[in-house]
Amino acid sequence: MELAARRHDVLILSSEAISGIVFYHYRLKLVEHFRQRGYAIHLVLYLRDSPEFLNAAYQQNTRMMREARSFHDYVAFTALGSGGPRPVLRLTGRLDDRLRAAGRLHFRPYDAALREKGIEQDFVDLLNTVCRDEGTATADAPLSVRDVATPRRLNEGCGPLQIEVSRRIAAALLERYPRRLLVQASHGQSHADQVARGIRRAGIREPSYWGFGPELYHRVREALAEENERFAQAVWERSWDAIFPPRPDERLVSNDLVDAGTDEMRALADRLHARIAPSIEAKVARRVARLKPSER
Repeated sequence: MELAARRHDVLILSSEAISGIVFYHYRLKLVEHFRQRGYAIHLVLYLRDSPEFLNAAYQQNTRMMREARSFHDYVAFTALGSGGPRPVLRLTGRLDDRLRAAGRLHFRPYDAALREKGIEQDFVDLLNTVCRDEGTATADAPLSVRDVATPRRLNEGCGPLQIEVSRRIAAALLERYPRRLLVQASHGQSHADQVARGIRRAGIREPSYWGFGPELYHRVREALAEENERFAQAVWERSWDAIFPPRPDERLVSNDLVDAGTDEMRALADRLHARIAPSIEAKVARRVARLKPSER
């Protein structure tokens, strides 16, 4: 109703949840809803190299306390299992005819956009090009980054200490509750903020988490090389390595506490976990108790 009451030339829906529904599961009811109302549909997806994607996904799921496996186990399951990489890593699935029919597809290399312009500026430049091609009124007054300012990102990065503390709390929660119920009941962002505050109060400034060493990194790239190359040639007519050059081995140093933690850092993780975990576990228990039967 709010959309119907406001004049607009451009409507932007940006959500990782929507991305998964559309690009991974091909559930296109939302797309069809807007198509039937006269919208020209453009689907934009920013892509990372496979190891970078796995590292970011692990950070996000763990800091939200929905992942308790070690990074190595997570990567082995997601990318290196006997059945091959999981669907989330199979990029050629993004070229499915159902998606091609749903709207015009735009695939953007995340690393290049971040390095050259920043993600927001790259997206605004693309948006202005789309508006010009579609002949919208916005084409006469190009948008700037300020016009599409985004709220705080929920998938912010974090450091190895936060990963370790969150992983321990997640392990305890997942022993008590099925993962689906935990997702329903927990406020992952507030839990992540609570751990981050505890780390800041300890006077620690963390580096960004990185879980790959050289051997695991190259195994993942090799496992997905054929899939990624087919996608890159189909979309960009260039090789995957030209779009996403591999990291040099000297930059492939894991800082996960399992691989590289000192006794001092592990002791600090013990203290933070002991201080923070009871509060978070109690909050989750209260929220689980308040769930309706239909939500369980």
